[in-house]
Amino acid sequence: MSAPATAFRLIQALEDLASEEDAAFAANDWTGLHDILDRKQVVLDGLMAHVVHHQNLISNVKLRARVAALRQQHASRNRRLDEIANHERQELSRLDQTRRNLIKVRDAYINSE
Repeated sequence: MSAPATAFRLIQALEDLASEEDAAFAANDWTGLHDILDRKQVVLDGLMAHVVHHQNLISNVKLRARVAALRQQHASRNRRLDEIANHERQELSRLDQTRRNLIKVRDAYINSE
């Protein structure tokens, strides 16, 4: 198989995994998302190793466009994950404050007896 064909095959695998990643993300399947990201890393490592050995691929416009699209998808997904993480941190902080308030109420109740 030629170097460009191999590169495009690896890009297609990354695109397929990105679709699976979107589905896992939409389903809030964080374990599945983690597994997909692990598989995606293996394919990405393979693509990078392939490109290192075939420097002429760097100038391939179609390849660069598909990689740019994948990078944009990745950046967008990371922003969404950051938003979810921030929301969850805020919720945890709110729950922690509620717990502290309940402890104060409990202690006040115990001490009032």
